[in-house]
Amino acid sequence: MNTISYKYIDTQSLIDRLEKDIAASSFAAVDIEGNSMHAYYERVCLMQISIENGSFIVDTLKDIDFSRFIKTLEKKLLILHGGDYDLRMLDKDFGFKPKHKIFDTQQAASLAGIEKTSLSNLLQEFLGVEHPKDQQLSDWTKRPLSEKQLSYAAADTAFLKPLADKLTELLEDMGRSEWVSQSMKDRAKNTPKYKEKNSPEKWRVKGYSVLEPTELRYLKEIWSWREEIAAKIDLPPFKVMRSSSMIELSKKLSGDGKYSLSKSKFLPRACKGEFYGLLKKRIDYAKRLPQENWPDKYVKKDKPAAYDKALMKELRGFVAQAAEERSIDPSILVNKAGIEEVSRRKPQTVSELRKVLQLNDWQLEIIEDRFISIILSHSG
Repeated sequence: MNTISYKYIDTQSLIDRLEKDIAASSFAAVDIEGNSMHAYYERVCLMQISIENGSFIVDTLKDIDFSRFIKTLEKKLLILHGGDYDLRMLDKDFGFKPKHKIFDTQQAASLAGIEKTSLSNLLQEFLGVEHPKDQQLSDWTKRPLSEKQLSYAAADTAFLKPLADKLTELLEDMGRSEWVSQSMKDRAKNTPKYKEKNSPEKWRVKGYSVLEPTELRYLKEIWSWREEIAAKIDLPPFKVMRSSSMIELSKKLSGDGKYSLSKSKFLPRACKGEFYGLLKKRIDYAKRLPQENWPDKYVKKDKPAAYDKALMKELRGFVAQAAEERSIDPSILVNKAGIEEVSRRKPQTVSELRKVLQLNDWQLEIIEDRFISIILSHSG
């Protein structure tokens, strides 16, 4: 991996100085490292920033006032790579709200028809830079971080500006400058926001749909136990107990009543002492739960309204053809959900179509006339 020069920012005076440097820069390439693979309480652990006068790694776990720094960063042209997670987490921890355009190198590569859009692939293809992924799953909460970790983190932003320049040049040569310009504005206007995962149905983990109510009562309580323990020891829930084990244990517990919880092969190794006692209480509660209070069995919901399958097939065929002619993925023009909605609502005019599909002008210019023609041919 290439040696990256960077400055480590971990004091108030250094963050104040970096804020001034960002204010003077025409752009800021940004990436973050979080701890979602290692903790229950997710947070931003590092922020990498590359600007005109160098690359910086900001230790966001330090007790520093970041408010002025964040306000300045919000005003810059941002360069990200697959930045949805970064933007959600920056919103969660700092209330970050971009005020300028966002150039996403992964999105730009897709607009250029490039199939392999990972950062490592793009850096190798356009800049001849190797960027190994060996530190991708590091625990970024640990301090001190190793030089290998820091070099890996710095490389995530150090080459984004030259990569963005190369992609911009390629898109200009392809006559797609307007595509990326509109996409940049849309990206800033519709940045993803962090949402707390507090749905009352969150306990319905993958695989729950095959369970009967007598099994679901146990699953719900096992899930609640897993959440309680994960929060207590600050670990991701999947590291406390896998969802597949929760499903299997629920099936066993709903049997003839002779199944031994203490000897179950589905319990995690750490389920002993206090943790086992808490689980036992949950299981006993589920066992005593009146049948009228058991969770309902999964029933597949009907689609909101019938859609014209023949119309949808023809629309999808046109989108696939238009995308192939431009060497891009069909979902970049219109995704499956959008085509389905059009085939359900059948807009009769371009203005009606634009209300159904919230797309950029360049996308609509490619599809709108043909879409309306196809819709009208199915409306007779």
